[in-house]
Amino acid sequence: MAKVKTGKLTGPALDWAVAKCSTKNGATFEDGRLYLLNDAGHRLVLRYAPSTDWAQAGPLLNQHKISRTIDHSGLWIAYAGYNLNDEQRHMQCDRSELVAGLRCLVALNLGEVVDVPEELL
Repeated sequence: MAKVKTGKLTGPALDWAVAKCSTKNGATFEDGRLYLLNDAGHRLVLRYAPSTDWAQAGPLLNQHKISRTIDHSGLWIAYAGYNLNDEQRHMQCDRSELVAGLRCLVALNLGEVVDVPEELL
């Protein structure tokens, strides 16, 4: 495992971190696939790439109330919540709206530094 700043996560490492903070009950993420157990105990396999798939990322961003806006330079800014001084918390930026939003989700759930399997970097 390697420590990576959340603001530097991309590709499979970001997908892995999103899976880690958004899956439940024995779900695992291996080799770009999400493995889930259904009610009968059978293992289901899904291709999981929220950093490039709006169908997977959009519901997560909405569920966690991740706000996204774009600045004058074309940089997407994502944030979740405010503190008592009305300062945005867990703010993350990227040229991609999905990447900025998902980094914010990871920061909100796992923190500003994440342990990521080295083979994903």
